[in-house]
Amino acid sequence: MVNNTSKIVRKEILSNKYILFKLDVGKEFKYIPGQYLIFIFENNLRRSYSIASCKDGILDICIKIDEGLGAQLSLKLNEGDTINFIGPVGTFNLHEDSKSKIFIATGVGITPIRSMIEYIQDKESNFKLFWGVRNKDDFIFDFSYLGNKYIQVVSGKDETFERKGHVNEYLLDNLEDKNVSFYICGNSFIVTDIKRYIIENMDFVTPEYIYTEKF
Repeated sequence: MVNNTSKIVRKEILSNKYILFKLDVGKEFKYIPGQYLIFIFENNLRRSYSIASCKDGILDICIKIDEGLGAQLSLKLNEGDTINFIGPVGTFNLHEDSKSKIFIATGVGITPIRSMIEYIQDKESNFKLFWGVRNKDDFIFDFSYLGNKYIQVVSGKDETFERKGHVNEYLLDNLEDKNVSFYICGNSFIVTDIKRYIIENMDFVTPEYIYTEKF
C-alpha cells in the first residue's frame, strides 16, 4: 500500500446526505475500478471510502453524512485542504469472462460500481445496473444515459415512483440471459440477503460468480 497526499479541489453536499470530494491525484494515478482509499484523519483515525470515478487525474469520493466520526471529520474539510490516504486497495474488481455483468447497488454502495461502469461502458454492451435506494433523492448520480440497462428501485414511501420495493424483486424479470455474473455492493445485511436470493432463485448462477463488497 502507498501513502499519498492529495488536495481537495471540490467539495459538494449532495441531497443534504452525502459529501462529494474531488481530489487532485495527478494523471499518473493508477487504480483498478472497484478499489477504495483509506483516509487518514487526525489522531491516525482511518476510514475506507470507495473510488466513484477517476478522470484526468481528478478522483471522486462520495461519503454518506451520518453520526460516524469519519463523516463528521469529512464535513470539516474544505476545498484547498489536503487529505492523507493509503491506496488504492481492495479486491472488489471486474473479472474477465464472457458473462453478462449484472451490477446491484444499494444506497451509497453505488460508488465502486460507478467506477466499474465508467470503465466498461465503451468496451462491453452486455451489462445492466440495478440501484435501490430508500428515497428518490438518494439517486445522487445520473445513469439515465444507460437507457434500459438501468433499473431504479425505491423502497421508501413514494407512491409516484414506478418501481417500489427491493431490488431483488426486479431481478428475474429484467435479465436478458442466464449467462451472468453479479457484482453487489451496499449495506452488509442487504448484500447478504440479495446474494441469498440469487442462490435460492437462480439455479443457473453459481456462487463463484457472485462478487460482493459490504459496507
